[in-house]
Amino acid sequence: MRCNPSSRAGTIRTVVLTAVVSAGVASSAALALAGSFSHDETTSRGFPMVQGERINVFKVMGTSPALLQSYKDVSKNLKEQGSLSQAEINVVLMTAAVENKCKYCTAAHTGGARRNGVEDETIRAIQESTGIADEKLRVLHDFTLRVYETRGRVSDDEIQTFLDAGYTHGQALDVVACLAAKVMTNYANQMAGTPVDEFLQAEIDKMSAAKTW
Repeated sequence: MRCNPSSRAGTIRTVVLTAVVSAGVASSAALALAGSFSHDETTSRGFPMVQGERINVFKVMGTSPALLQSYKDVSKNLKEQGSLSQAEINVVLMTAAVENKCKYCTAAHTGGARRNGVEDETIRAIQESTGIADEKLRVLHDFTLRVYETRGRVSDDEIQTFLDAGYTHGQALDVVACLAAKVMTNYANQMAGTPVDEFLQAEIDKMSAAKTW
């Protein structure tokens, strides 16, 4: 199962999926595309592992050490220097993943949101693009959408609504940083057709059953 790849990305998909194969975990489709590829595992050190294996999106991104390191830096900076909570960061990241129709990242950030205390009702609302009951998170979600849709050209009134909900100008720019991170992973997944890791499949099946996609 892949993350909505473009039919134009066949050559890139072949190269990137070969990286996944050479890194040790791949779907049967990826195995069929196997070939020689040198993947530098040192570039993905410090990224999440499941059952001792690096997850597929980071193996794919490791095809470009510049991309993987850029994502690592943004993620680290958001955690250490940003002022959005981990729950809020995951709301922004999931909002972007849904808008980009990236099942892989939506499933990943669904888990991240749950681990950081976001209620299932809020998660479903983001996945299904319906109203969020939590007023502050709803404002964050809506502001994220407007930044995404307008490429940052939000109005003064939209910024004021964000501030009135208790956020700051700095946090408005933290949203931009979150979106930058999602451009990296979502676009890489779309381009490469990243194979879905087994631990994400159950969440994707739930979204499919609920007709989220």
